[in-house]
Amino acid sequence: MKFGKFLPILLTLLNPLLSFADSNVLTMNEAIKKALMGNYIVKAEEKLSSSKLNLIKSAEYRDYPSIIADYTFTKLNDDKELSIKMGGSSMKVTQVEKSYSNLNIGINYVIYSGGVFSALKKGSIYDYDSSKHSLEEIKKELMLKIQEAYTDILELQEIRKVVISQINRLNSHNRDIEMMHKEGLAAKIDMMQTSVELKNAEKKLIEIDNNIKVAKYNLSTIMGEDPSDNYETIDPQEDFYNRNFDEKLIVEQSIQNRKILKKMEASLESFKQTIEIDKSNYKPKFSIYGGYNYNDSNDAITPKSGFLIQAGMNFRLDWGKPFSDIRSKKEEIYSYENRIKDLRLKIKLLVLKRLADFETAKKSYDVAIEQVKESEEFFRIMKLKYSNGLISNTDLLNAETIMTNSLMGMKKNYYEVARSIYRLEYEIGLEVN
Repeated sequence: MKFGKFLPILLTLLNPLLSFADSNVLTMNEAIKKALMGNYIVKAEEKLSSSKLNLIKSAEYRDYPSIIADYTFTKLNDDKELSIKMGGSSMKVTQVEKSYSNLNIGINYVIYSGGVFSALKKGSIYDYDSSKHSLEEIKKELMLKIQEAYTDILELQEIRKVVISQINRLNSHNRDIEMMHKEGLAAKIDMMQTSVELKNAEKKLIEIDNNIKVAKYNLSTIMGEDPSDNYETIDPQEDFYNRNFDEKLIVEQSIQNRKILKKMEASLESFKQTIEIDKSNYKPKFSIYGGYNYNDSNDAITPKSGFLIQAGMNFRLDWGKPFSDIRSKKEEIYSYENRIKDLRLKIKLLVLKRLADFETAKKSYDVAIEQVKESEEFFRIMKLKYSNGLISNTDLLNAETIMTNSLMGMKKNYYEVARSIYRLEYEIGLEVN
């Protein structure tokens, strides 16, 4: 027996596996990773966060001494002279030359800024924390979008399988009717009626194929890539149905985990530092300066250069302005704190709503499974009755439509359970891996 006889059979069996291996398969986790790396909104937020980090370094440098270099050259229309009277006569002494230079090189160090430097540093740290939380929240939103977009594709592909099965059933039934019509057992109108139903199913398949293509375009765009449908998807086969959640625990987790809440809290702390800056307006500032000075404005004066050290104090009070600014910002803080409290309540509400949606989706799926069983049995019985001439072709096609709709409904309910899980996990604020 030669091996060549079995080669066509072997290739036929291996062909699906070879096609699968060669196809461009994209898993949901890979889609999420691609989106986190390639999405332009994420990239923009990462750069914004990086800019906030540079502001922290900028604020830290305020604690360092400042290096000062100052040079001026002055040219007057004439020398500035001082007239000195001595007895009955007077003499003129050049006080300032017609042209002269002045050079200062030194180091200035602020001993006490009134709290400005410390407030700016703390504020920049809180701003950076706020931007980090904002980035994480955007990533979590992006992850949810990917999960939903990927699930849309999976759902459409499963519905496509249902419609293909419907087309196969109708084709088979149409062939049976043609044979029965030749034998005079079926009317031509039954053939026409079945053909219309078949065309409707084929139209439905065309629409689904187009929807799958658009859904794939949508997914690739969210990932930060050009719209493409040149990839395959795989159902992650997660056990959505048997997931259980402790209501009290997930509400507590949502308050602890949600980055949008942490972002607002960090922004509030940053805003509080502006009050400390306003307080500095009625506090004295102290500094010290040391350096080298050169001045040749008078040739008669020597030496023209030398080292010096200065200590200074600055105080300025613009009447009641800083106090009014502080009172105004305290009112804004009170308003912000209430917005944060309101957000906490909304987060709790959304978590409970998503949990209820999940429970509802599970119950709907249970009902859909029973509905499919009943519709399949109903179709089986109606098919037997039709073969025995007890019902019309219309009755059989109606039974087939009921079964197809129930199968499609079950698929939709299953993936709605998946979506409800993803949305619940988002509201709980689970970390992005």
